[in-house]
Amino acid sequence: MKKLIVIATIASFLFAGTAQARTTSDLNALYTRTLQTLIDLLIQQVAQLQKQLQELQAKQEAMQQQIVPAPQVTVGSPAVVQATSTPVVIPTPPTPPAPIVQQPQTPTSSLPTPAFVATPSIPPSMQPTTTTPNTTQPSNPVVVTPKSQDAPIVIAEVQITGGVGKTDNDFVKLYNPALYAADIGGWKLRKRTKTGNESLIRVFATGTTIPREGYYILANPSGGFAASIGANESTNNLALAGDNSVALFNASGVIIDALAWGNGHTNPFVEGNPYPANPEGGQILKRKVASGVIQNTRNTAGDFEIPIPIADTNPTSLMVAANALGTGTGRSKSAMDDIGNITFSASGRSSVSLKQLTIAFGGTAPSSTMFMESVDLVDMNGNRGAGGAASSTSGACAGNDTCSKTWNFGAGIPILPGDSYVLKLRIDSTRAYFGGAGVSTTFTATIDSVISNADVPIKSLPVQINSVAYVQGS
Repeated sequence: MKKLIVIATIASFLFAGTAQARTTSDLNALYTRTLQTLIDLLIQQVAQLQKQLQELQAKQEAMQQQIVPAPQVTVGSPAVVQATSTPVVIPTPPTPPAPIVQQPQTPTSSLPTPAFVATPSIPPSMQPTTTTPNTTQPSNPVVVTPKSQDAPIVIAEVQITGGVGKTDNDFVKLYNPALYAADIGGWKLRKRTKTGNESLIRVFATGTTIPREGYYILANPSGGFAASIGANESTNNLALAGDNSVALFNASGVIIDALAWGNGHTNPFVEGNPYPANPEGGQILKRKVASGVIQNTRNTAGDFEIPIPIADTNPTSLMVAANALGTGTGRSKSAMDDIGNITFSASGRSSVSLKQLTIAFGGTAPSSTMFMESVDLVDMNGNRGAGGAASSTSGACAGNDTCSKTWNFGAGIPILPGDSYVLKLRIDSTRAYFGGAGVSTTFTATIDSVISNADVPIKSLPVQINSVAYVQGS
Protein backbone atom coordinates (compact mmCIF):
# COMPACT_ATOMS: atom_id res chain seq x y z
CA MET A 1 0.00 0.00 0.00
CA LYS A 2 2.84 2.34 0.86
CA LYS A 3 4.45 1.68 -2.52
CA LEU A 4 1.23 2.60 -4.29
CA ILE A 5 1.16 5.91 -2.40
CA VAL A 6 4.77 6.49 -3.45
CA ILE A 7 3.93 5.77 -7.10
CA ALA A 8 0.97 8.13 -7.01
CA THR A 9 3.10 10.82 -5.45
CA ILE A 10 5.78 10.40 -8.10
CA ALA A 11 3.18 10.70 -10.84
CA SER A 12 1.77 13.84 -9.26
CA PHE A 13 5.16 15.52 -9.17
CA LEU A 14 5.78 14.40 -12.73
CA PHE A 15 2.80 16.44 -13.95
CA ALA A 16 3.88 19.37 -11.81
CA GLY A 17 7.44 19.15 -13.16
CA THR A 18 6.13 18.92 -16.70
CA ALA A 19 4.29 22.16 -16.29
CA GLN A 20 7.46 23.85 -15.04
CA ALA A 21 9.85 22.40 -17.61
CA ARG A 22 11.21 25.04 -19.93
CA THR A 23 12.87 23.03 -22.67
CA THR A 24 12.38 19.74 -24.48
CA SER A 25 15.66 18.41 -23.09
CA ASP A 26 14.45 19.10 -19.52
CA LEU A 27 11.30 17.10 -20.20
CA ASN A 28 13.22 14.16 -21.70
CA ALA A 29 15.54 13.96 -18.67
CA LEU A 30 12.61 14.18 -16.29
CA TYR A 31 10.71 11.40 -18.10
CA THR A 32 13.78 9.14 -18.19
CA ARG A 33 14.51 9.37 -14.45
CA THR A 34 10.88 8.85 -13.48
CA LEU A 35 10.47 5.83 -15.76
CA GLN A 36 13.56 4.17 -14.27
CA THR A 37 12.23 4.73 -10.71
CA LEU A 38 8.90 3.10 -11.63
CA ILE A 39 10.63 0.12 -13.22
CA ASP A 40 12.70 -0.44 -10.05
CA LEU A 41 9.57 -0.36 -7.90
CA LEU A 42 7.78 -2.85 -10.17
CA ILE A 43 10.75 -5.27 -10.01
CA GLN A 44 10.74 -5.12 -6.20
CA GLN A 45 6.97 -5.72 -6.10
CA VAL A 46 7.21 -8.77 -8.39
CA ALA A 47 10.09 -10.23 -6.29
CA GLN A 48 8.05 -9.91 -3.07
CA LEU A 49 5.05 -11.60 -4.67
CA GLN A 50 7.20 -14.51 -5.87
CA LYS A 51 8.63 -14.94 -2.32
CA GLN A 52 5.13 -15.02 -0.79
CA LEU A 53 4.03 -17.63 -3.32
CA GLN A 54 7.01 -19.89 -2.51
CA GLU A 55 6.26 -19.67 1.25
CA LEU A 56 2.64 -20.71 0.69
CA GLN A 57 3.67 -23.67 -1.48
CA ALA A 58 6.12 -24.87 1.29
CA LYS A 59 3.42 -24.74 4.00
CA GLN A 60 1.04 -26.76 1.80
CA GLU A 61 3.63 -29.51 1.26
CA ALA A 62 4.33 -29.74 5.01
CA MET A 63 0.68 -30.24 5.86
CA GLN A 64 0.25 -32.95 3.19
CA GLN A 65 3.13 -34.99 4.75
CA GLN A 66 1.18 -35.31 8.08
CA ILE A 67 -1.49 -37.57 6.45
CA VAL A 68 -0.46 -41.29 6.96
CA PRO A 69 -3.28 -43.42 5.37
CA ALA A 70 -5.01 -42.65 2.12
CA PRO A 71 -7.84 -40.52 3.29
CA GLN A 72 -11.43 -40.29 2.17
CA VAL A 73 -11.83 -36.67 1.30
CA THR A 74 -15.20 -35.01 1.37
CA VAL A 75 -15.34 -32.13 -0.91
CA GLY A 76 -15.99 -29.02 1.04
CA SER A 77 -14.31 -26.28 2.94
CA PRO A 78 -12.73 -27.08 5.34
CA ALA A 79 -11.84 -30.54 4.01
CA VAL A 80 -12.20 -33.38 6.63
CA VAL A 81 -9.98 -36.46 6.42
CA GLN A 82 -11.47 -39.73 7.89
CA ALA A 83 -8.75 -42.00 9.39
CA THR A 84 -8.30 -44.67 12.10
CA SER A 85 -6.69 -42.17 14.34
CA THR A 86 -7.99 -38.86 15.45
CA PRO A 87 -9.25 -36.97 12.37
CA VAL A 88 -6.98 -34.26 11.07
CA VAL A 89 -8.63 -31.16 9.71
CA ILE A 90 -6.74 -29.72 6.73
CA PRO A 91 -7.54 -26.12 6.25
CA THR A 92 -8.13 -24.89 2.72
CA PRO A 93 -5.00 -23.06 1.65
CA PRO A 94 -5.55 -19.34 1.12
CA THR A 95 -5.73 -18.09 -2.47
CA PRO A 96 -2.54 -16.19 -3.20
CA PRO A 97 -3.23 -12.55 -4.02
CA ALA A 98 -3.15 -11.62 -7.67
CA PRO A 99 -0.05 -9.66 -8.55
CA ILE A 100 -0.70 -5.95 -8.76
CA VAL A 101 0.63 -4.58 -12.03
CA GLN A 102 0.66 -0.85 -12.19
CA GLN A 103 0.44 0.93 -15.56
CA PRO A 104 3.54 3.06 -15.94
CA GLN A 105 2.79 6.67 -15.21
CA THR A 106 4.40 9.57 -16.96
CA PRO A 107 7.99 9.62 -15.59
CA THR A 108 9.21 12.20 -13.11
CA SER A 109 12.33 12.70 -11.09
CA SER A 110 12.88 11.42 -7.53
CA LEU A 111 11.48 14.25 -5.51
CA PRO A 112 10.77 14.51 -1.75
CA THR A 113 7.34 13.30 -0.68
CA PRO A 114 5.10 16.33 -0.44
CA ALA A 115 2.66 16.95 2.38
CA PHE A 116 -0.15 16.88 -0.18
CA VAL A 117 -0.98 15.18 -3.47
CA ALA A 118 -1.25 17.67 -6.28
CA THR A 119 -3.92 17.30 -9.01
CA PRO A 120 -2.17 17.10 -12.39
CA SER A 121 -2.73 20.10 -14.65
CA ILE A 122 -1.96 19.48 -18.33
CA PRO A 123 -1.47 22.56 -20.50
CA PRO A 124 -4.08 22.83 -23.35
CA SER A 125 -1.29 22.68 -25.93
CA MET A 126 -0.31 19.19 -24.65
CA GLN A 127 -3.84 17.80 -24.30
CA PRO A 128 -4.83 15.12 -26.85
CA THR A 129 -7.44 16.05 -29.43
CA THR A 130 -9.97 13.84 -31.25
CA THR A 131 -10.74 14.51 -34.92
CA THR A 132 -14.28 13.71 -36.08
CA PRO A 133 -14.54 12.89 -39.81
CA ASN A 134 -16.54 15.44 -41.81
CA THR A 135 -19.29 13.56 -43.66
CA THR A 136 -21.20 16.65 -44.85
CA GLN A 137 -21.40 17.00 -48.66
CA PRO A 138 -20.14 20.39 -49.95
CA SER A 139 -22.79 22.62 -51.50
CA ASN A 140 -20.95 22.61 -54.84
CA PRO A 141 -19.21 19.25 -55.14
CA VAL A 142 -16.33 19.00 -57.59
CA VAL A 143 -17.02 16.40 -60.27
CA VAL A 144 -13.90 14.78 -61.66
CA THR A 145 -14.27 14.44 -65.40
CA PRO A 146 -12.78 11.28 -66.94
CA LYS A 147 -10.65 11.51 -70.04
CA SER A 148 -12.65 12.68 -73.03
CA GLN A 149 -11.94 9.51 -74.99
CA ASP A 150 -13.76 7.57 -72.29
CA ALA A 151 -16.92 9.68 -72.55
CA PRO A 152 -19.80 7.54 -73.90
CA ILE A 153 -20.84 9.97 -76.66
CA VAL A 154 -23.26 8.52 -79.23
CA ILE A 155 -24.80 9.64 -82.51
CA ALA A 156 -28.42 10.15 -81.47
CA GLU A 157 -30.19 11.49 -84.59
CA VAL A 158 -29.64 12.11 -88.29
CA GLN A 159 -31.75 13.91 -90.90
CA ILE A 160 -30.57 13.73 -94.49
CA THR A 161 -33.21 15.90 -96.22
CA GLY A 162 -36.11 18.18 -95.43
CA GLY A 163 -38.04 17.15 -98.52
CA VAL A 164 -38.74 18.81 -101.87
CA GLY A 165 -36.91 22.12 -102.09
CA LYS A 166 -35.21 21.49 -98.76
CA THR A 167 -32.61 18.89 -99.63
CA ASP A 168 -29.98 20.86 -97.71
CA ASN A 169 -31.90 20.52 -94.44
CA ASP A 170 -29.63 17.87 -92.92
CA PHE A 171 -28.11 17.55 -89.47
CA VAL A 172 -26.33 15.20 -87.06
CA LYS A 173 -27.16 15.26 -83.35
CA LEU A 174 -24.74 13.90 -80.73
CA TYR A 175 -25.77 12.88 -77.20
CA ASN A 176 -23.79 12.69 -73.95
CA PRO A 177 -25.54 10.29 -71.52
CA ALA A 178 -22.88 10.76 -68.83
CA LEU A 179 -23.38 12.71 -65.60
CA TYR A 180 -20.47 14.99 -66.46
CA ALA A 181 -19.74 17.39 -69.31
CA ALA A 182 -17.74 15.80 -72.12
CA ASP A 183 -14.90 17.59 -73.89
CA ILE A 184 -14.94 16.76 -77.62
CA GLY A 185 -12.31 19.26 -78.67
CA GLY A 186 -10.22 17.75 -81.47
CA TRP A 187 -12.82 15.06 -82.25
CA LYS A 188 -13.86 14.51 -85.87
CA LEU A 189 -17.06 13.67 -87.71
CA ARG A 190 -16.51 11.88 -91.03
CA LYS A 191 -18.82 10.35 -93.64
CA ARG A 192 -18.70 7.77 -96.39
CA THR A 193 -20.86 7.60 -99.48
CA LYS A 194 -22.49 4.44 -100.80
CA THR A 195 -19.37 3.64 -102.82
CA GLY A 196 -17.08 4.15 -99.84
CA ASN A 197 -15.69 7.60 -100.67
CA GLU A 198 -14.70 9.20 -97.36
CA SER A 199 -14.65 12.89 -96.47
CA LEU A 200 -14.29 15.08 -93.40
CA ILE A 201 -17.41 16.81 -92.10
CA ARG A 202 -16.06 18.60 -89.06
CA VAL A 203 -13.15 18.91 -86.62
CA PHE A 204 -14.59 20.15 -83.34
CA ALA A 205 -12.75 23.17 -81.96
CA THR A 206 -10.68 23.01 -78.78
CA GLY A 207 -12.89 23.53 -75.75
CA THR A 208 -16.05 22.20 -77.41
CA THR A 209 -18.12 20.41 -74.77
CA ILE A 210 -21.42 18.56 -74.56
CA PRO A 211 -23.25 19.12 -71.27
CA ARG A 212 -24.17 16.21 -69.00
CA GLU A 213 -27.15 14.33 -70.44
CA GLY A 214 -27.21 16.92 -73.23
CA TYR A 215 -27.12 17.22 -77.01
CA TYR A 216 -24.87 18.87 -79.58
CA ILE A 217 -26.29 19.59 -83.07
CA LEU A 218 -24.26 20.12 -86.23
CA ALA A 219 -26.47 21.32 -89.10
CA ASN A 220 -26.45 22.78 -92.60
CA PRO A 221 -26.79 26.60 -92.55
CA SER A 222 -28.53 26.79 -95.95
CA GLY A 223 -31.67 28.92 -95.85
CA GLY A 224 -31.24 29.55 -92.13
CA PHE A 225 -31.93 25.88 -91.34
CA ALA A 226 -29.24 25.53 -88.66
CA ALA A 227 -30.52 28.58 -86.80
CA SER A 228 -34.15 27.43 -87.07
CA ILE A 229 -33.45 24.19 -85.17
CA GLY A 230 -31.11 25.77 -82.61
CA ALA A 231 -27.95 24.04 -83.87
CA ASN A 232 -24.77 24.47 -81.84
CA GLU A 233 -22.74 25.03 -85.02
CA SER A 234 -23.17 24.77 -88.76
CA THR A 235 -21.20 23.49 -91.73
CA ASN A 236 -21.73 23.11 -95.47
CA ASN A 237 -19.78 19.84 -95.44
CA LEU A 238 -22.67 17.62 -94.30
CA ALA A 239 -24.35 16.95 -97.68
CA LEU A 240 -25.87 13.73 -96.32
CA ALA A 241 -27.73 11.48 -98.74
CA GLY A 242 -29.26 8.05 -99.02
CA ASP A 243 -27.06 5.00 -98.39
CA ASN A 244 -24.45 7.10 -96.52
CA SER A 245 -22.70 6.45 -93.22
CA VAL A 246 -21.08 8.67 -90.59
CA ALA A 247 -18.58 8.05 -87.77
CA LEU A 248 -17.42 10.00 -84.74
CA PHE A 249 -13.68 9.81 -83.95
CA ASN A 250 -12.04 10.94 -80.71
CA ALA A 251 -8.88 13.04 -80.65
CA SER A 252 -6.75 9.87 -80.78
CA GLY A 253 -8.42 8.69 -83.99
CA VAL A 254 -10.49 5.94 -82.35
CA ILE A 255 -14.06 5.47 -83.61
CA ILE A 256 -16.46 6.23 -80.74
CA ASP A 257 -19.71 5.64 -82.64
CA ALA A 258 -20.86 4.95 -86.20
CA LEU A 259 -24.13 4.87 -88.10
CA ALA A 260 -25.12 3.68 -91.60
CA TRP A 261 -28.50 3.71 -93.34
CA GLY A 262 -29.87 2.30 -96.59
CA ASN A 263 -28.24 -0.61 -98.39
CA GLY A 264 -25.67 -1.58 -100.99
CA HIS A 265 -22.78 0.06 -99.11
CA THR A 266 -19.12 -0.40 -99.82
CA ASN A 267 -17.11 -0.43 -96.60
CA PRO A 268 -19.49 1.77 -94.55
CA PHE A 269 -19.01 3.21 -91.07
CA VAL A 270 -21.35 1.01 -89.04
CA GLU A 271 -21.86 -0.87 -85.79
CA GLY A 272 -23.48 -4.23 -86.39
CA ASN A 273 -25.77 -3.90 -89.43
CA PRO A 274 -26.93 -0.73 -91.22
CA TYR A 275 -30.44 0.59 -90.68
CA PRO A 276 -32.19 -0.98 -93.70
CA ALA A 277 -34.02 2.12 -95.03
CA ASN A 278 -33.25 5.72 -95.99
CA PRO A 279 -35.09 8.52 -94.14
CA GLU A 280 -37.44 10.43 -96.41
CA GLY A 281 -38.04 14.19 -96.46
CA GLY A 282 -38.38 15.54 -92.95
CA GLN A 283 -37.94 12.13 -91.34
CA ILE A 284 -35.38 11.65 -88.57
CA LEU A 285 -33.40 8.48 -88.01
CA LYS A 286 -33.03 8.37 -84.24
CA ARG A 287 -32.00 6.05 -81.43
CA LYS A 288 -34.70 4.17 -79.57
CA VAL A 289 -35.42 5.16 -75.97
CA ALA A 290 -36.60 2.65 -73.35
CA SER A 291 -37.71 3.81 -69.89
CA GLY A 292 -35.99 7.12 -70.46
CA VAL A 293 -32.65 5.50 -71.33
CA ILE A 294 -31.21 5.84 -74.81
CA GLN A 295 -30.52 2.44 -76.42
CA ASN A 296 -26.99 1.46 -77.40
CA THR A 297 -26.39 -2.24 -78.04
CA ARG A 298 -23.75 -1.49 -80.70
CA ASN A 299 -26.09 -2.64 -83.49
CA THR A 300 -27.40 0.14 -85.71
CA ALA A 301 -30.23 -1.93 -87.20
CA GLY A 302 -31.70 -2.63 -83.77
CA ASP A 303 -30.80 0.59 -81.97
CA PHE A 304 -32.35 3.05 -84.44
CA GLU A 305 -35.83 3.75 -85.79
CA ILE A 306 -37.72 6.23 -87.94
CA PRO A 307 -40.71 7.28 -85.81
CA ILE A 308 -44.03 7.34 -87.61
CA PRO A 309 -45.60 10.79 -87.13
CA ILE A 310 -49.02 10.93 -85.53
CA ALA A 311 -51.63 11.84 -88.11
CA ASP A 312 -52.85 15.42 -87.77
CA THR A 313 -56.63 15.29 -88.01
CA ASN A 314 -56.87 19.07 -88.17
CA PRO A 315 -53.85 20.36 -90.11
CA THR A 316 -53.19 24.08 -90.49
CA SER A 317 -53.87 25.48 -93.95
CA LEU A 318 -54.67 28.73 -95.75
CA MET A 319 -57.63 29.11 -98.13
CA VAL A 320 -57.58 31.84 -100.80
CA ALA A 321 -60.71 33.20 -102.50
CA ALA A 322 -61.50 36.27 -104.66
CA ASN A 323 -64.46 38.06 -106.17
CA ALA A 324 -64.90 40.93 -108.67
CA LEU A 325 -66.39 44.20 -107.41
CA GLY A 326 -67.73 45.66 -110.67
CA THR A 327 -66.75 47.65 -113.72
CA GLY A 328 -64.30 50.50 -113.64
CA THR A 329 -65.66 53.75 -115.05
CA GLY A 330 -62.56 55.95 -115.31
CA ARG A 331 -64.42 58.76 -113.57
CA SER A 332 -61.54 61.13 -112.86
CA LYS A 333 -57.81 61.34 -112.52
CA SER A 334 -58.07 61.04 -108.77
CA ALA A 335 -60.33 58.02 -108.79
CA MET A 336 -59.15 54.64 -107.46
CA ASP A 337 -61.39 51.90 -108.74
CA ASP A 338 -61.85 48.72 -106.71
CA ILE A 339 -61.45 45.63 -108.85
CA GLY A 340 -62.06 42.85 -106.36
CA ASN A 341 -61.59 41.38 -102.89
CA ILE A 342 -59.09 38.68 -101.98
CA THR A 343 -60.00 36.70 -98.86
CA PHE A 344 -57.56 34.59 -96.84
CA SER A 345 -59.01 32.11 -94.32
CA ALA A 346 -56.93 30.06 -91.88
CA SER A 347 -57.91 26.68 -90.47
CA GLY A 348 -56.33 24.16 -88.15
CA ARG A 349 -54.67 24.61 -84.77
CA SER A 350 -51.97 27.19 -85.56
CA SER A 351 -51.96 30.72 -86.91
CA VAL A 352 -50.80 31.45 -90.44
CA SER A 353 -48.54 34.30 -91.47
CA LEU A 354 -49.18 35.81 -94.92
CA LYS A 355 -45.82 36.95 -96.27
CA GLN A 356 -46.09 37.44 -100.04
CA LEU A 357 -48.70 37.70 -102.78
CA THR A 358 -48.26 37.79 -106.58
CA ILE A 359 -51.01 38.76 -109.03
CA ALA A 360 -50.81 38.44 -112.81
CA PHE A 361 -52.80 40.87 -114.95
CA GLY A 362 -53.81 40.10 -118.52
CA GLY A 363 -56.59 40.75 -120.99
CA THR A 364 -57.66 42.07 -124.39
CA ALA A 365 -56.91 45.63 -125.42
CA PRO A 366 -57.41 47.40 -128.76
CA SER A 367 -53.85 48.69 -128.78
CA SER A 368 -50.58 46.84 -128.71
CA THR A 369 -49.73 47.99 -125.22
CA MET A 370 -51.66 47.66 -121.97
CA PHE A 371 -49.97 49.81 -119.36
CA MET A 372 -51.05 49.50 -115.74
CA GLU A 373 -49.74 51.55 -112.87
CA SER A 374 -50.61 52.18 -109.22
CA VAL A 375 -52.13 48.79 -108.64
CA ASP A 376 -52.48 48.55 -104.89
CA LEU A 377 -53.78 46.46 -102.02
CA VAL A 378 -55.63 47.99 -99.11
CA ASP A 379 -57.43 46.53 -96.13
CA MET A 380 -61.20 46.74 -95.71
CA ASN A 381 -60.86 50.15 -94.06
CA GLY A 382 -59.08 51.51 -97.11
CA ASN A 383 -55.71 51.66 -95.37
CA ARG A 384 -52.95 51.35 -97.91
CA GLY A 385 -50.01 49.11 -97.07
CA ALA A 386 -52.04 46.99 -94.67
CA GLY A 387 -49.85 44.54 -92.77
CA GLY A 388 -46.74 46.06 -94.28
CA ALA A 389 -47.98 45.71 -97.88
CA ALA A 390 -46.36 48.00 -100.40
CA SER A 391 -47.90 49.17 -103.66
CA SER A 392 -46.56 47.63 -106.82
CA THR A 393 -44.32 49.37 -109.27
CA SER A 394 -45.62 50.33 -112.70
CA GLY A 395 -45.24 47.90 -115.53
CA ALA A 396 -46.33 47.28 -119.08
CA CYS A 397 -47.91 44.28 -120.74
CA ALA A 398 -47.44 43.95 -124.49
CA GLY A 399 -50.55 42.98 -126.35
CA ASN A 400 -52.39 40.17 -124.67
CA ASP A 401 -49.43 39.19 -122.50
CA THR A 402 -49.53 39.34 -118.74
CA CYS A 403 -47.58 41.42 -116.31
CA SER A 404 -47.15 40.44 -112.67
CA LYS A 405 -47.15 42.47 -109.49
CA THR A 406 -45.74 41.20 -106.21
CA TRP A 407 -46.48 42.45 -102.69
CA ASN A 408 -44.21 41.60 -99.76
CA PHE A 409 -45.69 41.86 -96.27
CA GLY A 410 -42.51 42.10 -94.22
CA ALA A 411 -42.77 40.00 -91.06
CA GLY A 412 -46.14 38.76 -92.25
CA ILE A 413 -49.84 39.36 -91.67
CA PRO A 414 -50.99 36.99 -88.88
CA ILE A 415 -54.24 35.15 -89.51
CA LEU A 416 -55.64 33.15 -86.59
CA PRO A 417 -57.38 29.77 -87.05
CA GLY A 418 -61.03 30.33 -87.94
CA ASP A 419 -60.45 33.97 -88.88
CA SER A 420 -60.33 35.67 -92.28
CA TYR A 421 -58.33 38.57 -93.64
CA VAL A 422 -59.50 40.54 -96.69
CA LEU A 423 -57.39 42.64 -99.04
CA LYS A 424 -58.90 44.88 -101.72
CA LEU A 425 -57.33 45.09 -105.17
CA ARG A 426 -57.50 48.65 -106.51
CA ILE A 427 -56.40 50.42 -109.72
CA ASP A 428 -55.91 54.13 -110.39
CA SER A 429 -58.26 54.70 -113.32
CA THR A 430 -56.24 57.63 -114.63
CA ARG A 431 -53.06 55.61 -114.96
CA ALA A 432 -54.28 52.48 -116.71
CA TYR A 433 -53.80 52.94 -120.47
CA PHE A 434 -55.51 50.78 -122.99
CA GLY A 435 -55.25 52.93 -126.14
CA GLY A 436 -57.00 56.17 -125.34
CA ALA A 437 -59.57 57.95 -123.25
CA GLY A 438 -62.91 56.18 -123.18
CA VAL A 439 -61.49 52.95 -124.62
CA SER A 440 -62.76 49.88 -122.80
CA THR A 441 -61.08 46.56 -122.18
CA THR A 442 -61.66 43.34 -120.32
CA PHE A 443 -58.93 41.77 -118.21
CA THR A 444 -58.33 39.20 -115.53
CA ALA A 445 -56.40 39.38 -112.24
CA THR A 446 -55.01 36.00 -111.23
CA ILE A 447 -53.63 35.32 -107.75
CA ASP A 448 -51.12 32.66 -108.67
CA SER A 449 -48.64 32.71 -105.79
CA VAL A 450 -49.05 33.06 -102.03
CA ILE A 451 -46.27 32.50 -99.52
CA SER A 452 -46.99 31.88 -95.85
CA ASN A 453 -44.98 30.50 -92.94
CA ALA A 454 -43.17 27.20 -93.53
CA ASP A 455 -45.02 24.00 -94.37
CA VAL A 456 -48.54 25.50 -94.41
CA PRO A 457 -50.34 24.35 -97.57
CA ILE A 458 -52.12 26.99 -99.66
CA LYS A 459 -55.45 25.82 -101.05
CA SER A 460 -57.49 26.87 -104.11
CA LEU A 461 -54.68 28.47 -106.11
CA PRO A 462 -54.74 29.92 -108.67
CA VAL A 463 -57.67 32.25 -107.92
CA GLN A 464 -58.99 34.62 -110.59
CA ILE A 465 -60.92 37.86 -110.66
CA ASN A 466 -62.45 37.35 -114.08
CA SER A 467 -63.82 39.59 -116.88
CA VAL A 468 -63.28 42.96 -115.34
CA ALA A 469 -64.67 45.45 -117.87
CA TYR A 470 -62.70 48.67 -117.66
CA VAL A 471 -62.87 52.04 -119.39
CA GLN A 472 -59.78 54.16 -119.66
CA GLY A 473 -60.10 57.53 -117.94
CA SER A 474 -59.56 60.85 -119.63
